[in-house]
Amino acid sequence: AIVSARWNPIVCESLTQGCVDAMHACGVAAADIFVEHVAGAYELPFAAQVLLESKRYDGVVCIGCLVKGETMHFEYISEAVTQGIMNLNLKYNTPVIYGVLGVLNEEQAK
Repeated sequence: AIVSARWNPIVCESLTQGCVDAMHACGVAAADIFVEHVAGAYELPFAAQVLLESKRYDGVVCIGCLVKGETMHFEYISEAVTQGIMNLNLKYNTPVIYGVLGVLNEEQAK
């Protein structure tokens, strides 16, 4: 399964499509790929946990893009998402992949 943030759609949609393409290249059938969208990166760990608890997926890829701004918001969100995804990997016997970009500006994300 893939959980993708809607925030920064140009970047996240491209990353999500690249993930789907990579899964196809590895022989995963289109019917076996589920993509869930959430508002932003902060919601990724919770959505991934819901998918893990369904026990329907062999793994979950979390996709997002965090752009550093002038406030501490970037650091708080980055830390929360990173810890959340790490904790899911420790709690479940299913891989949760960290596909969250942390960039200084939009240009770096592209």
